[in-house]
Amino acid sequence: MIWKYPQDFKRILYRPGEIVEYVWGEGIFIARIEVSSDVEGSVHDCEQISVMLEGEGEIKIGDEVKRVQKGDAFYIPAGVTHGIRVLSTPCVILDCWPCGGPDIP
Repeated sequence: MIWKYPQDFKRILYRPGEIVEYVWGEGIFIARIEVSSDVEGSVHDCEQISVMLEGEGEIKIGDEVKRVQKGDAFYIPAGVTHGIRVLSTPCVILDCWPCGGPDIP
């Protein structure tokens, strides 16, 4: 299957300051997330790998806090609380989860 961005991606306001555009298969889910305000306390039942496409922020994964910027990738284990403090807007993040859609993990 081939998708065209942005017309084939589902677009939602996930929560204030967080716009999500995504597509999915039977066992994989990929999302482009535009974050314009701090996000705290997210946790998922599956692991996640993300790449910062634009912007800069401080990512908190469990007790670890690291500064991330365009080009940085990070891994979030399943069940670990995570969030981001936005240092420049917008932060655009590409997220990938090993689960099918259509619901965000």
